[in-house]
Amino acid sequence: MLLALFACTGHAAEIINPGFENDWQGWVEVDKDDKSVSLSGNSHKGTKAASISSQAGSFAQVVAVETNTDYVVSAWVMGTGIVGVKIGQQLVFERQGKTKKWKQVNVAFNSGEHQQ
Repeated sequence: MLLALFACTGHAAEIINPGFENDWQGWVEVDKDDKSVSLSGNSHKGTKAASISSQAGSFAQVVAVETNTDYVVSAWVMGTGIVGVKIGQQLVFERQGKTKKWKQVNVAFNSGEHQQ
């Protein structure tokens, strides 16, 4: 399961519906087998969280950023998961091993020449 939030140092980048309170609004849901991605009431904060049950599922959001700016994506993960950012062709990620409690995972990156 994953509850995603977005924070940064110095500049703000807006994630639409970061706590999934409005279901999948703002998110692109990839569910290759129609059973790997769902919403759950077992959340770190609020009433909902995104749940991924296999490698066939993921979700993402395109976010506007300022060029050459440092950011940190912060997400709360329970279970096993990967939190990542794709900037151009570069993928920056942090892998979370299996945990039975919510754990905050941070991924730092620089936007470089990109604006999203």
